[in-house]
Amino acid sequence: MSKLTLNHRFTPDNLKDINGQIEAVLDAKELDNELLKQLIIKRDDVVTNHLKSLERDNEKVFAEHEIIVNNTLSTIVESQLKESLTQLSGLIRGKKIVNKYK
Repeated sequence: MSKLTLNHRFTPDNLKDINGQIEAVLDAKELDNELLKQLIIKRDDVVTNHLKSLERDNEKVFAEHEIIVNNTLSTIVESQLKESLTQLSGLIRGKKIVNKYK
């Protein structure tokens, strides 16, 4: 996978830490789905709280940058889900074939 960057120039430090953890999970040889889910939930909480702390103009700029990051993250997670479903369906087909010849 190419190097994923979830940070932008308006990313606060606490969100940079979480983004780094998410990037590491996605770059790992084997995806830890549960950890990824926990980090994404934590990321959502941090983004939501940060938005609440910003003034109106800064809130809009931060949100515009975060939409791009969220779309990227959503695309990656959807791709991982499709890959997992493909592997699962292959295993199920293989199991049916093995059972057929028992």
